[in-house]
Amino acid sequence: PWFPGKVGGLAVWRETFGGADPANLALNLGISGDRTEHLLYRIQPKSDGGLGELDRPDLNPEVIVLLIGINNSWDAESPAVDSVFAGIQAVVAAVRARKPDALIVLQSLLPTNEPDRNAQLVLPVNAALAAFAAEPAQAEHVRYLELYPSFLNEQGQQNSAFFMDGVHPNENGYRAWRKQLLPMLETLRSR
Repeated sequence: PWFPGKVGGLAVWRETFGGADPANLALNLGISGDRTEHLLYRIQPKSDGGLGELDRPDLNPEVIVLLIGINNSWDAESPAVDSVFAGIQAVVAAVRARKPDALIVLQSLLPTNEPDRNAQLVLPVNAALAAFAAEPAQAEHVRYLELYPSFLNEQGQQNSAFFMDGVHPNENGYRAWRKQLLPMLETLRSR
């Protein structure tokens, strides 16, 4: 995490995806604060001027898990929902182009600590993502994972016990995320 004194989910990540269970070995390319355009640059091939983070020919993941877009909700282009959704679609297309054999788990945006932002942007983007993943053109290579409800309290607002800064999950948040993701990964592997 980039906030001094805050604890993110690195320990939970390592415990879950660090190699103790070879079925869940994972490479984490997430960077706190990234926007869709940053991720697009990082995965763009070096030959095209990007960082080439997916260039290695021996990097052949079965599944690529994406959670991107919430940082684009600040200083967003207008209309914000369309802009954030288009950025996420671009990331899915770029990942698909770079790793066409990988199944993409497209995760919903998590609730923020701003109820208006959730109602006006997060929930509409999540609805668009769910519809996008359900399109016949995406059916073979994209699965949607709805995380939003798992991060709410009894009042239907962000459960602050799961976040370190109102946006990024802490260790408890990573555990809640893991509780949703691991069963999906098991199901995908058994297909």
